Amino acid sequence: MGIRKPTLSVTEARRLSVVRSAASQQISQPADDTIAPPVPLSVAPIPRPKKQAPIVKSVHMPAVHIARTPSQKVQVFVSAFVPAPKVSPVFDILCKQYPPQKALQMILRRALDDYEEMLTDGTFQETPSSYEIDSSEGPAILIQTSRMIPTKLLKIARAHFDPFELESTRAFGLKFATAALAAFFSREAPKRP
Repeated sequence: MGIRKPTLSVTEARRLSVVRSAASQQISQPADDTIAPPVPLSVAPIPRPKKQAPIVKSVHMPAVHIARTPSQKVQVFVSAFVPAPKVSPVFDILCKQYPPQKALQMILRRALDDYEEMLTDGTFQETPSSYEIDSSEGPAILIQTSRMIPTKLLKIARAHFDPFELESTRAFGLKFATAALAAFFSREAPKRP
């Protein structure tokens, strides 16, 4: 047999109990005119439980993308060739764990971050724009990816690498990524006195 839910609330059940108790006291008393009429019992107000703050469940809200003019970005397709051995100590170390394409993609991500800072402060003009590529085992290996670049920085890079705007987007992407990697590789080379 299942448990039934009571039809009365706790507050209603208490009031009904008080009323029944008062009625039973009146019935049990003799009907005598000399006895003072019963005084109705005052029912003390039952304190209501304090209201608790509603429980708020965390709901994952989708991010709202607000278009801001200064930080608009454009997708640029970039590509780069695998460097020759000993051009980059970091690349050589990564190649012990990963294929050359994966190792170069890992470095390229960091190199492009650094190069964007160089475009901002103008120091990119003082860095080399190419490096020695690996063609020891046949044709050079080329990696391709894309990158979102702020339009302001892209204009600076375009003016530097393609001032007449004659290059295709792929050719520009190759020059841009190659320069970023060359700058990265030059910074990791030991300084000569």
